[in-house]
Amino acid sequence: MTATDLDLPPAASDKAELWAEVKRLRKARELIATIPLLERLCADHPNDLRFPVSLTEALLAAERGAEARTWLERARRLDADDPRIAELAERIDARWPPAEQLAALEAPRSELRRRLQQLAERGDHEGLIAAYHGVVR
Repeated sequence: MTATDLDLPPAASDKAELWAEVKRLRKARELIATIPLLERLCADHPNDLRFPVSLTEALLAAERGAEARTWLERARRLDADDPRIAELAERIDARWPPAEQLAALEAPRSELRRRLQQLAERGDHEGLIAAYHGVVR
């Protein structure tokens, strides 16, 4: 399949042919190469769950987390109960935590920094070490 094939109208390059090419590329472990094909399939067939799920996987392989999250949400709207969606959500969140999760982690770190700094300023090195080890254990 050439780049010009992607520019053809949907009738000229049907769903089965594009999907067969995606499957061939996936089998060859060329997930990133499937992205333009899957984008086309998603645009032409917005109600077929296979395409946004597969596109999410390909975007993960390409380290494009924000786009993967967007396509995962589209897949979730089609079938929230599909187990692949939960698995992909875990993979995305593990690599690119949501902003609110990062903010929740920052508050305790800031408090720990402040507490350790106070202990250091007082010269309480034993307290400093004990506080630090109490957190990292």
